[in-house]
Amino acid sequence: GRRRDGQIKLRGLRIEIGEIEQSMLAYPSVKEAAVIIRKINNVEHLCGYFSSGEDIDPDDFRSFLASRLTPYMVPTVLMRLEQMPYTPNGKLDRRNLPDPEVKRDYAAPLNDVEAFFCNVFEEALGIDRVGATDDYFEIGGTSLLAIQVTILASNGGYDIKFRDVFEHP
Repeated sequence: GRRRDGQIKLRGLRIEIGEIEQSMLAYPSVKEAAVIIRKINNVEHLCGYFSSGEDIDPDDFRSFLASRLTPYMVPTVLMRLEQMPYTPNGKLDRRNLPDPEVKRDYAAPLNDVEAFFCNVFEEALGIDRVGATDDYFEIGGTSLLAIQVTILASNGGYDIKFRDVFEHP
């Protein structure tokens, strides 16, 4: 749950909401930022909402945040809003932030290795049809499930480390 100091717990990890929001605000042209936890495919995720004066390259924004925050603190979804919702007394209305959109374009695996890891992600995350270009975290992957990914991979003869899942989602 949410504590007054803006600290939340997500999957057993302490997360400082304010720190994520400050990092988002440090990005050029971001005017306002809010981070909340929402469920996507029944898994809780950090969702970042922001308003900005211009379009922002999502990959560049994500890399910027990744350079400033621990991997699990980078929001799964970064959603630009024309206008942030406010309550009548002028406070940010977190309850009225829209549901996060997760866009997935399915890319079929091109070889046996890709097919193997698509199957591993499907099994670990309990979802159907993982594509070769899907991002592990964006489709519901968590730090805890990353351990299962490494175990399933090693059962299939691939020696990957916990860190590899974060570095190559």
